[in-house]
Amino acid sequence: MPNGHDMLNDAEFETWLKSTESRDLLEFTARQGYTSAKEIALIKEAVSELQKKDRRTFGLVGSAGVFVGGIIVGIGQILFKSN
Repeated sequence: MPNGHDMLNDAEFETWLKSTESRDLLEFTARQGYTSAKEIALIKEAVSELQKKDRRTFGLVGSAGVFVGGIIVGIGQILFKSN
């Protein structure tokens, strides 16, 4: 929900758009698009790194589970074979 400050900024922006020449508006749009593209690339890289960490963590936990499970099964086999 917008507050008064956002609405004021929107009104000022609208006034600026109407008073700006085409060339200035095109340059502004190009700068904003370029800035957004750089930020999106950084975000994409950060998300990719987080996904890799999640996969590594899942692999380590899974491996530890298999190891502990193998030990339990091995001990069970030893205990039940000797009886």
